[in-house]
Amino acid sequence: MVVNYLILIICVLLGVAFVTLLERKI
Repeated sequence: MVVNYLILIICVLLGVAFVTLLERKI
């Protein structure tokens, strides 16, 4: 389904953003 695909993309983007913030914080 398209909805599941969009949710997957959002999760990936949030994960990348979270890791980036952690790297900047460290």
